[in-house]
Amino acid sequence: MRKLLPLIGSFALGFSAFAETVSIDDALLAAERWCGRNGHLALKAGVAVEAVPETDDDGTLLWYVVRMSEGARLVVAPDTCIDPVLAVLDGELDRSGLFWSMLRTDVRNRLKKVSAATAATTKAAGKWSQLLRRQVQVQGRRKLMSAAAPVTT
Repeated sequence: MRKLLPLIGSFALGFSAFAETVSIDDALLAAERWCGRNGHLALKAGVAVEAVPETDDDGTLLWYVVRMSEGARLVVAPDTCIDPVLAVLDGELDRSGLFWSMLRTDVRNRLKKVSAATAATTKAAGKWSQLLRRQVQVQGRRKLMSAAAPVTT
């Protein structure tokens, strides 16, 4: 058992190097394309205008709030191993509110698990590849999904 723990730890550290942190530009692009692929939101959302990073007290990037031209807000994940769009809002995201606190807890837990290679992270990275139309790294290899493939949420 003692020999197994270092092996598991080194695997987890090795995988985490292949997750990509989402940039502001990628958050804007993903939000716009996500709305385009979810037709019922496309007319309500408009185009992405601004992406504001939201950080935790320790400086960890939690998500981006992407403001759309028609007033909607999309909460976009900070890492390509997490599904791209976490929430769609009609208004502001209140940092002192219950939803913000629940979302922070959820994202912090997801970020802790990013180092574990699972089918869910591979699927999320595939969604990011579709939205950004470029490859994102997963489990030490590149994976590119066809841009024509439908995105499931």
